[in-house]
Amino acid sequence: MSLPKFFIVAASILAAVGCQSQDKKITAQKPETDAPQTIQVESSAFADGQPIPRRYATDENVSPPLSWSNIPNDTRSVAVIVEDPDAEGFAPYVHWVIYNIPPSVKNIPENRPHTQKLREPFEADQGKNSAREIGYFRPDPPKGDKPHHYHFEVYALDRVIQTKEDETMTRDELAKQMDGHVLAKGQLVGTYQRASD
Repeated sequence: MSLPKFFIVAASILAAVGCQSQDKKITAQKPETDAPQTIQVESSAFADGQPIPRRYATDENVSPPLSWSNIPNDTRSVAVIVEDPDAEGFAPYVHWVIYNIPPSVKNIPENRPHTQKLREPFEADQGKNSAREIGYFRPDPPKGDKPHHYHFEVYALDRVIQTKEDETMTRDELAKQMDGHVLAKGQLVGTYQRASD
């Protein structure tokens, strides 16, 4: 006995949604960004595996300082993606997309403006986060959640990302352009948990 077409379609939709909700891979784990994990990533605001200060989360929307080292000599540009795989309903939640950072740059100062084009202290492009805003979006997990893990991923690329005039890339669009061009990568993980009061 064959099932009615309605039930077949409904089952297909539920299966697709289920698969999507289970795909919590951060960009660093995707095949598009396969590369040696050789870049050392640090922040003067927090250590790897330690809590992110409140200044860079919840009530404020200030991007933290970030620095890196051990970039390959043939790097043409650097990209940074910040993601939270612990966010419910997202795969994962994207907090920051920044790319076309010059290879000579070794750090991003805190509190970058929320503009598509960065001009100082270096030129770069910023994309959209999961809040559909440009630039950094603060960690703000629901009250009662266990600490979320925020992956600050740095990628050394052998190319400059090509964009159209006024084009604002998403994380997935950037990952497609990074495919086959990642020379090295590294990450720093910070945690954050909202106070219960």
